[in-house]
Amino acid sequence: MTYVTADKSMCDHLRGFLEPVEIRDASGQVLGVFTPHVAPELRAKYEKVEQLFDLEEAERIATTEREGRPLAEIWNRIRAHESLK
Repeated sequence: MTYVTADKSMCDHLRGFLEPVEIRDASGQVLGVFTPHVAPELRAKYEKVEQLFDLEEAERIATTEREGRPLAEIWNRIRAHESLK
């Protein structure tokens, strides 16, 4: 099999992908598809975080609540949510 060695910059771009992603050039032409190797234990961690994170709630807060909250209050809400599971 032929391979290409990714430099640090490319590695930085590709880290964090869990699913296949198209790689395109500046004109939008597809060069290929990168299929990441994700260790099962890492995938399990991402799936747990995904279950705990409510994107709709985050978007609601971002659009309606302009003032910040104390970090202690945020941690208390997270812990309360985790204890319900």
